[in-house]
Amino acid sequence: MNREVRYLSGAEIRAKADNTIEGYAAVFNQLSDDLGGFRERIRPGAFAGALRDSLGGTVCLFNHEISLVLGRIRAGTLTVIEDAVGLFYRCVLPATETGRSVHTAIDRGDIDQCSFSFSVGEGGQEWEESGGVVIRTLTNVDTLYDVSPVTFPAYSQTSVAARSLIFPEGEPSNLRAYLRSATKGIGYRWISRTAPAPAPYKPITVDGELEMLRARARIRLAQME
Repeated sequence: MNREVRYLSGAEIRAKADNTIEGYAAVFNQLSDDLGGFRERIRPGAFAGALRDSLGGTVCLFNHEISLVLGRIRAGTLTVIEDAVGLFYRCVLPATETGRSVHTAIDRGDIDQCSFSFSVGEGGQEWEESGGVVIRTLTNVDTLYDVSPVTFPAYSQTSVAARSLIFPEGEPSNLRAYLRSATKGIGYRWISRTAPAPAPYKPITVDGELEMLRARARIRLAQME
């Protein structure tokens, strides 16, 4: 499973007087910006399994740096829950230079963005097309690695990161022949930027790696047309 990173720009993150920070690392049912050919949203409940099965291993990091640990669920210094809005976290900061600097920067508004890193297992996502836009819906996050206040959230919005998500094994040299072979017999319909969107759209329901393959190929082919 690929480790992915997402961020929430302009997040409601606050520094509290008791040396804690709190805010949302993710918000439900909101479409992301263009992630390089597709947009993404998170369904309520998507983190429930990861929080249940993490055994307290989820951490709060600064800028996703594993050497800058701010808190950990297992240690009782980090609380992460799902509520009606999204993925909420509260972290008791350590009495270190990093902890004090992060608290001060958030309190001043110098840091106002949150992020989280995760992986999605088989069956934990849905792909669909609506109005010519490819949409990925996260339904079940397999692992929640960390939540993180970040200075520069330049992660999955970059084209390099998006390409690695679409084709992590490398883009096939003959994409059309590759797709025809992989989707033989399942009724794949070619799409283009100018082709009218289906009405109503039909979700892609093929399970496992083939589901991801079709979605990746749809995205790439839409960019190639």
